[in-house]
Amino acid sequence: MSHRRIRLSLAHYRKDSCTEKSCHYFGTALHAKQAASLHAKHGTLQYNQVYSTQSARDALDAFRRSLGADWTIDQHDMTVELYVPDLQTLRGIASDPEFASFYHIEEPYLSHRHVVASLGWVEVYVEDGKVVNVTDSGSEYRPEYEEFVGQELRLALA
Repeated sequence: MSHRRIRLSLAHYRKDSCTEKSCHYFGTALHAKQAASLHAKHGTLQYNQVYSTQSARDALDAFRRSLGADWTIDQHDMTVELYVPDLQTLRGIASDPEFASFYHIEEPYLSHRHVVASLGWVEVYVEDGKVVNVTDSGSEYRPEYEEFVGQELRLALA
């Protein structure tokens, strides 16, 4: 049986006074160890930082145009992704006093305007170049959709 992961992402803009290089320095040198330790303490399965420089966004826009795709290119500079087993894990992280200290570390680097948050679950179907979690009859994920969504809704409201 395959287990779904809950994914929380927070997409940030860097402050106008912060360069792309300084934003990366913040994330990797100032924030990563503290954040990783906190998230591991609470049972986070995976913690990622995704950097999107202007040159990366320009390359994606050129790729989009070559496909004739009608995509909107996300302009955020840094996205943090957390993969957790359940919503209680997110509550534990958010209620930890250490979590509140992140704001002060971020202040010189990240803007608090237009932070975009996304919450959903992840079902993996290709991993390490191999098809996984698929049978002839479809997905191996259990419980079924209705039961899983009902469980998550009850957990979110708890």
